[in-house]
Amino acid sequence: MQAYPDVYGEIMAANNEDDSADLEQCQDAVNAIKERYLSAPARALRERDESIRELAVKYGLRQIDIIRLTGYSRETVRKILKSETKGMTEGSCASILAYDEWVI
Repeated sequence: MQAYPDVYGEIMAANNEDDSADLEQCQDAVNAIKERYLSAPARALRERDESIRELAVKYGLRQIDIIRLTGYSRETVRKILKSETKGMTEGSCASILAYDEWVI
């Protein structure tokens, strides 16, 4: 069995040393992580919508075909085809993703 390093112990040891981390640089890194996390739902929706539109064009799919293949609601497919998710907020994108996963 592989032993996992004690990350907490390493952090505590580092904090007890005189060389403290540059908090401003650390804050920038944390902000970048938070920004990526918050933009993930919108990015996922854009990628999903683009992929489904590409398939619809490639295979000549009708709206009803997409509904049957994906299990998404008629309204969701309509929004995908009309690309209405562009102006949505991050929270509404996350709720759409959660709803669509629940429906499937």
